Amino acid sequence: MLRRSGSGDAVTLRIIEKLRKEAPNTVPQHSRLGSDQVERVLRENQNLQRLIGKQDFLLLQQALRQQFIASLAVYSLAVGLCALSVFLFLSHENTKRQLVLSDILLSDADPSANGLLVDLDALDVKWSSSGVPEDIKVYLENMQTSTRTDPITCHSTENTVRFQRDDYKGLLANRAKGQTNRIRAVFQTREGAFMSNPVEVAVGFSILTLVDNTGMLDVAAMIDNVRIPFYDFQAKIVIPARKGKRDPFAVGPNIPYYFKSIKVPRPKELDWDYAKGVYFLPDDPRLVRFNWLIDNSVRQ
Repeated sequence: MLRRSGSGDAVTLRIIEKLRKEAPNTVPQHSRLGSDQVERVLRENQNLQRLIGKQDFLLLQQALRQQFIASLAVYSLAVGLCALSVFLFLSHENTKRQLVLSDILLSDADPSANGLLVDLDALDVKWSSSGVPEDIKVYLENMQTSTRTDPITCHSTENTVRFQRDDYKGLLANRAKGQTNRIRAVFQTREGAFMSNPVEVAVGFSILTLVDNTGMLDVAAMIDNVRIPFYDFQAKIVIPARKGKRDPFAVGPNIPYYFKSIKVPRPKELDWDYAKGVYFLPDDPRLVRFNWLIDNSVRQ
């Protein structure tokens, strides 16, 4: 466009040709005049203006204005493109420096969960980071109720943080056996927020073994310290004997809801610190944890 503007249009060429015929001394035969040069010659010589005619002179001036507008538009576009290039370059450099969190994953900290997330356990939040490191805040959020935990502040390069069960138990709206709570991790950085995909955290339950100071043993399936109504299950509870004193003591496998307390013979001869339990049926064993409440007088 600029090359065409500099070499003249049809009106300019027609005027030059006319001047070379009618006034050959005013325009050299082999010179290349632009529109602006021709207009300047005519403006300074009234006789030449009368020679080419008023209409062609006005057309020449109009062509010059159009060429000026075209040149201004081209130069403005060029300046705009340069400015845009600088802006995009700076934006790209800033994006490379800005902290980005990715590969966000929630997992159960207890190996016995074996791929499930169970609300009796601590939950680990892991991520990858790029950009300039900074301190960040990490929350857990219930997608159904929008409630959040208190934040844990850590450095973005730590790439993992653990929420203990007490940290997030206030999020757990659904508390019946077989239910889940939909949870996600939320990160607050200096420039914005990042979130994990939501995951289902299953309601777990514990098998509580209770022994009082008389040696009476009771077993119950519990959720939030409340016995699961009318729940019969199969499990095996074994308490080993202290070294060389007697055989282990065992309870199970059938443990009904109406479990009748059992008198443990010579309970002080058992090593209660090494008591073990195994859950069989009817639910997924990964949901079950064993708890023990043993009177101290029995342990001695």
